[in-house]
Amino acid sequence: MHADAITRYLSEVGNLSTESARSHRFAQLLQELFGTEPGFIEQYAQRIEQLVRTRQKDRLLRGQVDNLFGNLIIEFEADLERKRAEAEAQLAKYVQILWAQEPEERKTPYLCLATDGVRFAVYTPVETSPP
Repeated sequence: MHADAITRYLSEVGNLSTESARSHRFAQLLQELFGTEPGFIEQYAQRIEQLVRTRQKDRLLRGQVDNLFGNLIIEFEADLERKRAEAEAQLAKYVQILWAQEPEERKTPYLCLATDGVRFAVYTPVETSPP
């Protein structure tokens, strides 16, 4: 059953041309795979396209995270091979915004995922000191 759902997902998601369509199809896959887990898909769906922002000195940093689920930040792209650098920059910005809202001694260990729904790149951000 799970193998069928994944096979169907892979054949469909490759034909979707927008980030939003790929994100929603991924949520449908999660529903198929984890739908028996009470509240899972509702919790996942609540954080789709989450607005994050913070003020730093004289500027306002903000962004729209494709999905923020616990400590997992997901950035969807229509084509990960072509837009990987853009996805990495967006993930870095989201982590910067989220960390700016947390106490220095208790930064959340975020896991960042860039995907086009077929290819996945996973990152573990580390805080660096400014030069």
